[in-house]
Amino acid sequence: VIFDCSGNVAAIQQALRLVMRGGTLMLFGVCHKDQTVEVSPFLLNEHEITIRGSYNNPNTMSRAIDLLVSGRIDAAGLVTDHFPLDKALDAFRSTGGADSLKVMVEP
Repeated sequence: VIFDCSGNVAAIQQALRLVMRGGTLMLFGVCHKDQTVEVSPFLLNEHEITIRGSYNNPNTMSRAIDLLVSGRIDAAGLVTDHFPLDKALDAFRSTGGADSLKVMVEP
């Protein structure tokens, strides 16, 4: 699985070249509505690549940051687990449990 959170067309194009056979490219980043990404249908079929999107509301980010900076929202309480980068796979496995809300992978 490759997660793109950048909303950068060049990064998405690179991710399409890097995703492994049978892999998934998950798009979280918000590109401008007029931007496009070139995709090879042959590559998608041959390598059985899945591309998934996520609902994004690009007009909420600045408000969310303001709420965090002002202290009106305590985000630290939302993070239930911390994992070092070399344990990222364990982080993905831990999500979805009754005691897991948000999982942080730290470099």
